[in-house]
Amino acid sequence: TTDDLKAVGWLLGTGADLKPVREYFRREINEEQLSILNQLLSSSIVVKRKNFKFALATATENFYVDDAAVAVSRTMDMKGLDAIVAVIRMDERIHLIFRSSTELFNCSEMASSFGGGGHSYAASAVVKGMTVSETTDRIKILFENIMPSEIKAGELMTLSPLTIPASSSMEE
Repeated sequence: TTDDLKAVGWLLGTGADLKPVREYFRREINEEQLSILNQLLSSSIVVKRKNFKFALATATENFYVDDAAVAVSRTMDMKGLDAIVAVIRMDERIHLIFRSSTELFNCSEMASSFGGGGHSYAASAVVKGMTVSETTDRIKILFENIMPSEIKAGELMTLSPLTIPASSSMEE
């Protein structure tokens, strides 16, 4: 109901853990969604950065599968992920489904890079003019931009380096 969604929104606003809420709203999965779930589980590439666990997963079906997002959410739960991007080729189109349980990964921003939309914890997009491989490569680049793998020298440098004259001794 509308009141349930308002309550969930309030919980998110106060920093509540989404996992018990997701468990409450868990839905049954049909045969087509199960096929996608199995593909997502087996294709998941999991990346860990600091205390963040992200996955990129792919699946392919020759027909459109209604509510494939159920399989994506289940994959996220089963793998214990903080965020997931699923690249699912269905009926000659590439569908992107973004899910997150943390503010570190904004699904809406990622989806907007592909012309899609949603909100910070769930979003989607339909990709045009790209292959699955090109799409996953672009997602990897976007992920590196928001969650860099290592500290860059520029992050450690000061704007004005401290210098001493070449004639200075070690004691000085």
